[in-house]
Amino acid sequence: MNNQLIPERLIAARKVLGLTQKKAAEMCLINQGAYSRYESGERSPKPSTIAHLAATLGTTSEYLIGKTNTSESETITITRNDDPTIFELVTATKKGDIETAQRLLHYYKKMIDKNN
Repeated sequence: MNNQLIPERLIAARKVLGLTQKKAAEMCLINQGAYSRYESGERSPKPSTIAHLAATLGTTSEYLIGKTNTSESETITITRNDDPTIFELVTATKKGDIETAQRLLHYYKKMIDKNN
């Protein structure tokens, strides 16, 4: 298996988000013509571009190149601008020990149970 983009998977990732090629290209910060050529298979992007496409479209490079059939990323990215509170919690947990993370998770589960 090589590390070439599978165009059908790029199309599927875009369609899951309900995006046009134009909007996907804008989100990925690339020229619409280049994006269109990636989807048609006329061109194959560099590995760094594949990683950027995957991150922007909420999937993984491994899915886009056919190394896995799972399209969902196992990670999420939260920026301080997205949600400052969650960002601070994650940052604090990364600096802390496993006990702190477990306490936060336990508290979260109690909150979810209370709301259901």
